[in-house]
Amino acid sequence: MSRLFDDGDSEYLSIDSVLGLSVLPICFSSWIYIDGQTGTNQAVMELVDKSEDDVRFLLYMNNTGTVYALTQNAGGASQAATTDTLTLNNWHHVLAVWAATNDRRVYLNGGNKGTNVEERTVANLDRFSIAAHSGATPALFLTGRVAEAAVWGGASLTDADALVLSKGCSPLFVKRDNLVSYWPLIR
Repeated sequence: MSRLFDDGDSEYLSIDSVLGLSVLPICFSSWIYIDGQTGTNQAVMELVDKSEDDVRFLLYMNNTGTVYALTQNAGGASQAATTDTLTLNNWHHVLAVWAATNDRRVYLNGGNKGTNVEERTVANLDRFSIAAHSGATPALFLTGRVAEAAVWGGASLTDADALVLSKGCSPLFVKRDNLVSYWPLIR
């Protein structure tokens, strides 16, 4: 089971909170099943300044199925991209790691790792969302299912952690002391 976000129809989850996250590292992890809307960018998870559209940490997939870990501020964007793409109508595990202001990583299915080392900082974050960009103008609605959404703070997940999560291990058993939020979304 999972939470269905119906055809990019403005459905998403959000909370006006930073989930207790105040400094890097930050990690987002989720299982996703994209069932349509190819040709559009789709957000998986985001920590954003709700009054802005360009200050955020965003885990998303683009219109070709490449998965990204993006850091964006008013000065521009820096992002890591997976080396392979996801496919429609299949479950995929995605993980984004922001280890430092100049160290972002993204994984697809426990591998296909992409990295980026451009310096980029963000501030004034105050909203977390699943399945959409939820800044001043909500957009990038996900079309499909999300399950096992999790957020860690204070410790970076490793290549080994990415592989373990992609094999179906619950986030509850991966760096549990640093797990700040977990939504199974399976009921």
